Amino acid sequence: VESPEVLAGLESIYAAGQKLETMVRTMLTFQLSQSGTLEETPQPTEIGPLLEEIADSARHAIAGRPIIVEPPEAPIEAVLVRAHCLEKALQLLVNNAVAYTQTGRIRVRADRVHGELRVSVADTGIGIDAAHHARLFEPFFQVDPVVGGNHGRLGLGLTYAKQFADALGARISVDSEPGRGSLFTICIPEAP
Repeated sequence: VESPEVLAGLESIYAAGQKLETMVRTMLTFQLSQSGTLEETPQPTEIGPLLEEIADSARHAIAGRPIIVEPPEAPIEAVLVRAHCLEKALQLLVNNAVAYTQTGRIRVRADRVHGELRVSVADTGIGIDAAHHARLFEPFFQVDPVVGGNHGRLGLGLTYAKQFADALGARISVDSEPGRGSLFTICIPEAP
């Protein structure tokens, strides 16, 4: 018979293994993308279903915290984009939101604004002081490695999110304050 302590330890080991597998897969995918081995040409991509898929994949990790996918203000037709890069970038942003939002909500949203697709991940988590914004996308940078249940995180998620956004020809930005949460936005220019 397993004791509660042993079960908790096994669950912790399993969760760490899942995080490691996700990070290794992300690093491999990015390296393949950068080397040209993973050729992905822009394809018409339905954004609504992509956002739903990303939200669904994270729901198991949030322990009852809601992830809300808001509909665009106007329907978004299929967008010509490297879907895998967009999916990976958004998944990393959602994973970051899950890690730093203990209560409240996480919102994934897309809209067309001034000739570009803007896809955002917003949370009501701990937030980030503006003094750290410029360094958020640097490898291994962590504002505070023990805040928000961050034990065991490497500080690579936002780095890879930015690199996937760069591969899309997009820009990524952050708007955040301590105690207010964070808003990460990927702006993808639409093809002429």
